[in-house]
Amino acid sequence: MTIKDAITFGTKVLESINIENARFESEIILAHILNIKRYNLYLNFAQELSKLQSKNYSSYINKRKKHIPLQYLLKSQEFMDVKLYIDKGVLIPRPETEILVEKFIELVKNKSKKIKILDIGTGSGNIAIMLALNLNCVVYAADISVDALKIAKYNAKQYKVSDKIKFIQADILNLLPTFCDFDAVISNPPYIKSDDIDKLSDEVSKYEPRIALDGGKDGLLFYKSILSKIKKILKPNGIIAFEIGMGQKKHLLQILNQLGNFTDIKFIKDYQSIDRVVFARMI
Repeated sequence: MTIKDAITFGTKVLESINIENARFESEIILAHILNIKRYNLYLNFAQELSKLQSKNYSSYINKRKKHIPLQYLLKSQEFMDVKLYIDKGVLIPRPETEILVEKFIELVKNKSKKIKILDIGTGSGNIAIMLALNLNCVVYAADISVDALKIAKYNAKQYKVSDKIKFIQADILNLLPTFCDFDAVISNPPYIKSDDIDKLSDEVSKYEPRIALDGGKDGLLFYKSILSKIKKILKPNGIIAFEIGMGQKKHLLQILNQLGNFTDIKFIKDYQSIDRVVFARMI
């Protein structure tokens, strides 16, 4: 089987189960197997694959046919300026979360003193690592999952920011009293309604960790819990920055207004003009 044959085979298999960008994915998988850049496939169409390479490629394609996310197969995902190690124990970072991080960095980058940030539900460590790379800060990265923390620690070590991040195992709904005096709290929390998770694509519903998706009956469990404790966590004039789900803007605005602890409430839209991020400042 040549490189051209392999791409044709992989594309047909993935198209048969309605994978979007089937050819692109088949090329990405083949480039990974051959350990070359994707564009080099086009320069070597006639190259024959070894028996082992063919076997490995077919194995990857068959796994993808089961809707196992490409990121879990390749063990990686790009997020802003970094390429992170990803495994099934963590949520796959999305472009929407890049908006959260980019806008947060813009908001606090001119702070003269080192700021103390709490990243709740750190997962792969994507948010904490980008903050550590771009800000004068110390990040407390909390997650309930031991497996997620192992992955986050590995990623932090790869980008040499372990000295700026303190990893802590903690239930985000029951933070310990020692979590206090933060200048900012940032999170991409679980915000999908419990009953809606099984309606999502197989890639998400069957393979991504449910604990990182399930926001309770109304999708607002995290926000209600954390915001009810926020006075014990956040300094006066401190910032909250949360990713939110589609249609949750009015509910978050209501929660924040009812608490009466916040000012400068601002919502930011994603690339599809959906309100995706909320910022507010503690009074």
